[in-house]
Amino acid sequence: MPPPEPALVPCPACRAVLPIPAQQLGQKVRCGKCNEVFLAAMAEPEVDDNPFAIPSSHNTPDDDEAPAPRPRGKGREVEGMKRLGLPLIAGSIALGLLLVGGAIAGLVYAMKEPAKTVEATKPKEVQKPKEKDKGKATEPAVGPDGKMLDGVRENVKGSTVYIRTLFEDGKAATGTGFFAAGPGIVVTNSHVIGQTAEKIVPFKELQVIVNSGMPDSRAFPAKLLKADRGLDLALLKVDIPNLVPPPLEVIDSFKLKETQEIYIFGFPGGESIGTNISVNISTISSLRRIEKVPWIQVAGGMHPGNSGGPVTDAQGRVIGVARAGIRGTQINMAIPGDIVHAFFHSAGDLIPKK
Repeated sequence: MPPPEPALVPCPACRAVLPIPAQQLGQKVRCGKCNEVFLAAMAEPEVDDNPFAIPSSHNTPDDDEAPAPRPRGKGREVEGMKRLGLPLIAGSIALGLLLVGGAIAGLVYAMKEPAKTVEATKPKEVQKPKEKDKGKATEPAVGPDGKMLDGVRENVKGSTVYIRTLFEDGKAATGTGFFAAGPGIVVTNSHVIGQTAEKIVPFKELQVIVNSGMPDSRAFPAKLLKADRGLDLALLKVDIPNLVPPPLEVIDSFKLKETQEIYIFGFPGGESIGTNISVNISTISSLRRIEKVPWIQVAGGMHPGNSGGPVTDAQGRVIGVARAGIRGTQINMAIPGDIVHAFFHSAGDLIPKK
């Protein structure tokens, strides 16, 4: 006789269907899935909402003998709550801290925002001029009519000097010069100190007079540094204990043009008519750049005594050195700034550094 088939008994805790031998029905058994210990009894036929539940065809013991089964699903909910308890509490605490932190950050931002608004609308402070910029002139380089300004003219006059040369034979010659290239350096024509392309007349003494013809006129001995008889240029050195007049700027001639207005500074006539400086206005009539010795042709304004003086533009920059003229005409010559620069370069270390 074959042994009786095992009964299928559901676990009241996890609802797993367990095959229970017939001889163990009515006894306590352990669920192999959730380890729940329960009284193995045949379940009453019932309608299960689990479509995968296996219906049992076995009879169950009397209700008064079998312990009341646990409500379906309640054990799992309680166990699930136990398992989710700590993470849920920790998450709630973290969420609470996050909300509190956000509230504090918003409060701090709200407190700072008015300060930012005030700072943004605060007018900027006007930057004070630096110490080195206080002495700079703010006026334009030339007047509204393109003429030389009074201040520029006075600066050029202050840097233009009267030169007296005493020769060994007792004779004397006068001319003009100006401070340029470096402190105490005076530029003039070499023929003013007796050195021409044809001959050299030895001199006994060189004098440079600053502010000639004025109450504060002063004469200083000068030393010859360099002379170029071919270019008709010479460099003198003067030791002035007090403030030296500022050197004038010498520029090249490539930007010059015919009919441009120029200014001639010097001492025409020498001591025969007085030693005050003269300023004449003239124009450029020709730029002779292809000559053996280039020169600027000036339409008058130069006379004996102007030799070696500065010829400037309206901004007071030296464009050339007055040299000579053709008697009985308005044709005068000036050595262009390009040649003067080349002469400075040839002097090398003879010119002290600024």
